[in-house]
Amino acid sequence: MTSTTVKSDRRTLGTLSTLPGPVRALLAVPAFALAGYHVWLAFTNICYPLRPELGLPGYTRDSWGGPTYAGVWAVHGAAGLAMLVAAFFLARPFVRRRSH
Repeated sequence: MTSTTVKSDRRTLGTLSTLPGPVRALLAVPAFALAGYHVWLAFTNICYPLRPELGLPGYTRDSWGGPTYAGVWAVHGAAGLAMLVAAFFLARPFVRRRSH
């Protein structure tokens, strides 16, 4: 039985993996904050009907997507999903792949 091993190439891990650890950590802080903000916005838009329970203003029929609540929920939900995808793409360069 033969065993084949594949060496990990740092170039395949992305451009940020070549930077020293402390530099990567410093660059990750603003990206993490921005991704967290996007996740919060995504949550508040996807769960738009829960805004009054969260103490957030703006829950009216005349918001974007109105004049009905169904249109408002659809527009805010779609925007929330887009923000959630953006948050994952913001955090993606800072996640290291691990090979076994």
